Amino acid sequence: MNEKEGRAWPEDVRPQWFNLIRRLQSIASDGKPGFAVIAIKVLVDQDGVPVFWIEPKREAIEPKRRREVLEQILEMLTD
Repeated sequence: MNEKEGRAWPEDVRPQWFNLIRRLQSIASDGKPGFAVIAIKVLVDQDGVPVFWIEPKREAIEPKRRREVLEQILEMLTD
């Protein structure tokens, strides 16, 4: 792992992606309960480096009371 600002970053995460990752993290946790989906579009150059991106959108998953079903789906997707 590489050291960046006192934190370890996996070597496969290129430094050019750090600002985009930070932006996604900033919108991921907005203090609201429940699950959400973040959507973003990224313009990359011929080397796969992000150049611009469209403002990320965070959308809550509904109905919130079905959390256990969503957790089961997420578990299936991550196995």
